[in-house]
Amino acid sequence: VMWSWKELLLAGLWLVAAAPRPVAADTCTDPTIVPSYYTTSDAVISSETVFIVEISLTCKNGAQYVALYADINGKQFPVTRGQDVGRYQVSWSTEHRAAKSGTYEVKFLDE
Repeated sequence: VMWSWKELLLAGLWLVAAAPRPVAADTCTDPTIVPSYYTTSDAVISSETVFIVEISLTCKNGAQYVALYADINGKQFPVTRGQDVGRYQVSWSTEHRAAKSGTYEVKFLDE
């Protein structure tokens, strides 16, 4: 299934709005991160490349509601928390001609 950037953004906003919100975010100590990623591959049916990075975050102190944002090439993006505890996701898009092959560094930072 291919989603447009607008659909991904709306889905992400819905997840954020629907997620239960604690009064304050937890602080994560000694984090263990397991990443996964996805990019669109069919340039014929879309005008932009979409990148999705998901992480599984486990904190030594058991923190479950960590507020994160991502820094990608100097731009900040909100990170959404998934329904499963410890799952977080960030997504962004760029025009095909601006999307470079290779490795992208995604820095996950707490607030």
